Amino acid sequence: MYRWWKDFQSQTDLSFARDRMVELHFWMLGVVYEPYYSYSWIMMTKFIVFASLFDDLYDNYSTTMESTTFTAAMQRFA
Repeated sequence: MYRWWKDFQSQTDLSFARDRMVELHFWMLGVVYEPYYSYSWIMMTKFIVFASLFDDLYDNYSTTMESTTFTAAMQRFA
């Protein structure tokens, strides 16, 4: 997970985002604690990391118009 996160950070400019990957990984480990489900907790961690990244994007980096456009795009996607 750490290598994936550092590789992802090196390819993008995430200076505005919080670095919470380890914290979120342990949260997911509490949700899915069986070793058999290790793939599940890795995928859930990645999903929550992206959700946290989107939250930081909304809060710190985007204007109201950009946030509205991004929200509309995500609603069309879902």
